[in-house]
Amino acid sequence: MLVALVTAGPPSDLPDELATCLHAATAANTSHDIKRQRALLEHAESLTGRPEDAAEVQRQLAVLDWKYKRRDGDARARLARATEGHEPGKAWLALHRLETERGRFEPARDAAQQALRVGMTVEVRREARIAAAQAVSSAAARARRGGADEARLRPALRAARDTLREIVSDEFGLLPPSQSLLEAAVLLGDGPTAWWAWRSYYHVGEDAAAPNAVADAGAVLRSLLPRLGHDGLSADAHHELVDALRRTHFHAAAESLALDPDRPAAWRDDPRVRDALAYAAFARTLRAGVDEYYRMRVMRRSKRHELDALVREAVEALHHAVDAPGSPPSTEQGRFDWLRARFGVDGRLGITATFYDLHLGHIVIDEQRTITQYGESGPLRFVALDHLVSNGFQSWAWETGAQHGGWAGVDTMWQVRPAYADGAINAWRELNDPEARAAFFAMIERESARDEERARRDPVTYLPALGARLRVQAIEAQLAELDTRGLTGDARRAAFIDDMTQAFLEHSIYAHEGRHAIDRRLGSFSAPTLEYRAKLSQVVFAPQPRLALTSILSPNIGDDSPHGQANERALKNLVKWIKRHGDEIEGLDRRRPLLPQLDKLSDAQMRAAFRSMDPLARKGD
Repeated sequence: MLVALVTAGPPSDLPDELATCLHAATAANTSHDIKRQRALLEHAESLTGRPEDAAEVQRQLAVLDWKYKRRDGDARARLARATEGHEPGKAWLALHRLETERGRFEPARDAAQQALRVGMTVEVRREARIAAAQAVSSAAARARRGGADEARLRPALRAARDTLREIVSDEFGLLPPSQSLLEAAVLLGDGPTAWWAWRSYYHVGEDAAAPNAVADAGAVLRSLLPRLGHDGLSADAHHELVDALRRTHFHAAAESLALDPDRPAAWRDDPRVRDALAYAAFARTLRAGVDEYYRMRVMRRSKRHELDALVREAVEALHHAVDAPGSPPSTEQGRFDWLRARFGVDGRLGITATFYDLHLGHIVIDEQRTITQYGESGPLRFVALDHLVSNGFQSWAWETGAQHGGWAGVDTMWQVRPAYADGAINAWRELNDPEARAAFFAMIERESARDEERARRDPVTYLPALGARLRVQAIEAQLAELDTRGLTGDARRAAFIDDMTQAFLEHSIYAHEGRHAIDRRLGSFSAPTLEYRAKLSQVVFAPQPRLALTSILSPNIGDDSPHGQANERALKNLVKWIKRHGDEIEGLDRRRPLLPQLDKLSDAQMRAAFRSMDPLARKGD
């Protein structure tokens, strides 16, 4: 067992104890067991192994120091050591994040620039360029909020805008640089660039309409935003522009424009400007409070009523700030109803994977869909949320990049758009950028041998190389399909992104969350069973079953969460299916562990395996 690794030394058959320890620490983080994670990492400090693993140990320990314990000095010391080791750019980026969280934007920019100087991969250099530009934009926005002199930041802000514009030009549609570019452009009064960045963020073509819930405000931006800085805007047009940015949920940009020092202070008395300023302050304050609640939750020092109070007090303050009629809503449902009606907000307080948390975002798509599985169907409302104030405890706590992707009610399913919007762009880069492709395939080769050892010790466990191989197979299949259409260049990239984005939506939202909605109509199931049944559907009804399987092959396999238990159950049943049908699987070697050979199954075999596990499918047969 992995605990024995810390207390009694490593089993003699482990080829790389440091790698095994780090692998276990990552799994502990996924399960939010930071005490176990720290014990594993501190044990790993005494081990020898690959330099990249040793550096990752220091980076993970630094995160534990500053994120949970507020030991910033200890974290900086660890990261300083890590910058002397393997992949120093990653350590500098970790320091950038620490400084950003503390609102120290100049040190954050300096750390990002150091990462850019020493970054050894295209991915680290891209992230460093974005991070350095974001730090400058954040510093300028804070200066404007505080009424400070912005002049000294202008040259750096213009350079940041130009960097972000180059990045977005290379990867149109990528969310983080698009949002930062829009915010920098608004601060500089560069309307044409701000409009172009807005279109990139919402994946809107030159003549296409915006997502339906922000379409009206998007039309106002199309008319007014390109004029910013190039054509004198009347007071009313300025107020309309602030309001449209707020209604399309770019709250920081709306706040910056509302506080433009070149505009008369009296303009801020307009109700549209007042709403934008009040809401930006509400979102910023609530996010900080909820994040601190989550930190204390990990430390087991917070109670759920404290989160309820945070939301109640924030909504009451917002209600007063916008001079809304009547008294603030007195119930939880009333507060969410008021936020939805007044500010296009949707969300919930509740239990997610055993944790009491907040999901609160802004509606960008709101439409009706019909979900049909195994003869069960019904109309469902589909809501996509963006610009989240909070995406739940786990999304905040996970350090693997994972986040909640959505949830379902009886007749509504919600999608967290940022969890999906960049997925197809990143997939394109992984296989089409030569450097990114080389790094990705080097990781697969390195981890495949380790997967084999992991599966020998535990037939059902997290296998990172297997997930990566399935992802590659799905991407290459999609590229081959595009080749049959004769697409090349930008048209090929655009079609790939559209198709893969739709594939993500089909399996993770329409199939998975849709199954939740169907099951809630059919009866009462435990949380792990609900997740298990939804994961079966996400593979069976996926356009790309290999892509759908990657979220089941997660570091949380077998932990106490409903998702972890469901993932383990599904994979155990899948291994049994492979044993029964091994003679039908081309190239299967029964002498080897079976799960690492999952990628030998055809798409049809994957669907058949998961369908065979589903009681709803058997009922419909």
